[in-house]
Amino acid sequence: MRDVLAGWQTAPYPERMAAAHAFELPPHSGAPAEAIDAAAGGEVVYLTRNGHPFAAIVPADVAAEFEAAEDAEDIAAALAAREELGEPIPADKLWAELGL
Repeated sequence: MRDVLAGWQTAPYPERMAAAHAFELPPHSGAPAEAIDAAAGGEVVYLTRNGHPFAAIVPADVAAEFEAAEDAEDIAAALAAREELGEPIPADKLWAELGL
């Protein structure tokens, strides 16, 4: 674990992120605690392995805003797709194509 958290640096957050999990870290656990403090202070923290960033810790409000924007894009795309003109496809034909 120490190798994973050996290097961390702050930087502007990237254009694409995906949230998946939440992990509880014990207080005062070295580098993770420092990274969390930096993120809580509004900084994006990149976790590095062998000098290469592989993950980031972002402030919760940044993650929530990003997820909301991503959800809005998905909703807009779904609504636009519903408006596209096309030939109706019978459900049994679709199911057959999908192997259902």
